[in-house]
Amino acid sequence: MQPDKGHVAPLRLLDILALTYLAFSSEAVRRLSTRPWLKPIDACSRHSLEIFATGCLAALVGRMSYRTFGPVWPLQIVMNLGGIMLMLVLANIIDVRARRRAAYECKPTR
Repeated sequence: MQPDKGHVAPLRLLDILALTYLAFSSEAVRRLSTRPWLKPIDACSRHSLEIFATGCLAALVGRMSYRTFGPVWPLQIVMNLGGIMLMLVLANIIDVRARRRAAYECKPTR
């Protein structure tokens, strides 16, 4: 008979939140977050709704591909890398457009 672990769920959540707080408040993570190669991931966080919707559509396409061709490992690699790249590129495009729009709106008019 396994012990009931239903009462430890809030403690596990508190533990994860505490570890997350410690990780993101460290100086090493702050230095790492300024790296240029992490900018697309930062853009994904700024446009999370659009990226989430894109990921849902990519998952649907992936599921249809798996049902059609079978879940062979080359297809899984292509679908996963393609989905990740799609979300990163879309986030970058949305971010560039938002910056252009903000720059256009800040121009003084005569």
